[in-house]
Amino acid sequence: MRGARSRSPAPSWFCAKTPSLFHGHVAVVTSLVGPREILVTHANWGNGWAIPGIIYNGMRVFDESPLNDWTAVRFWNDRAAAFGRVYPAYGFIYPHGGAA
Repeated sequence: MRGARSRSPAPSWFCAKTPSLFHGHVAVVTSLVGPREILVTHANWGNGWAIPGIIYNGMRVFDESPLNDWTAVRFWNDRAAAFGRVYPAYGFIYPHGGAA
């Protein structure tokens, strides 16, 4: 069953798709840090350059959207000790019966 969608973060699924993530990307929001930062658990897969099967826990994600609506985000890169490039994002999907 499909859950409700929103632009407000809460423990939920997080969706993104870009030319470099052409299969799409889904992460699980595990914690709210602040109004523009969340923690997620996610994995990259199927794009050729990504190493499949590696799960990243507690990764920081920052909302870079001008309207604070989570339509543009940056993921933390531990190796660079900085946030990476901006990715478009398409909202949060709550489980059936979750927040809307």
